[in-house]
Amino acid sequence: MKIMVAFDGTNSSINALNYALDLKNSVDGYLIMYSITENKVVPPYFGEYSGDFFNEMVEKDEETAESVLDMAKQIANKHGVTPEVEIVDMPNEDTAETILKTAYKFNADMIVMGMRRLGRVEKLILGSVSAKVIQNSKIAVLVAPPRNEEKEKK
Repeated sequence: MKIMVAFDGTNSSINALNYALDLKNSVDGYLIMYSITENKVVPPYFGEYSGDFFNEMVEKDEETAESVLDMAKQIANKHGVTPEVEIVDMPNEDTAETILKTAYKFNADMIVMGMRRLGRVEKLILGSVSAKVIQNSKIAVLVAPPRNEEKEKK
């Protein structure tokens, strides 16, 4: 079973990774992790500095994604797992759409995601990435709820 984890370094994605590691070990699965970099659009009014500014933004984004995936690899390695990792560019599209496209690209059997608690207004305006993934996915999706330690902190 190929299990893909959408990992961004947040507590909810670390929790999702831990769920995926537990699941992977119980079903002898294969773990894929990835982080997203967003394609930036630089306004034309930056003139001659636009190219340098854009390149700097892209470089910073890639460094952040690499750092996030290094963190994920360290967590996986502590569980004796060597995951396949990849940085995925998000071409100005919805995060949920990027997650699904990435899962299909890797022929994943399951997507594991973290759960963030959005307020009512945030949910109304932003929607929920996990809800969009669940509604549109052709493969299994596990949304990892907070573990007991995280629930007690609230």
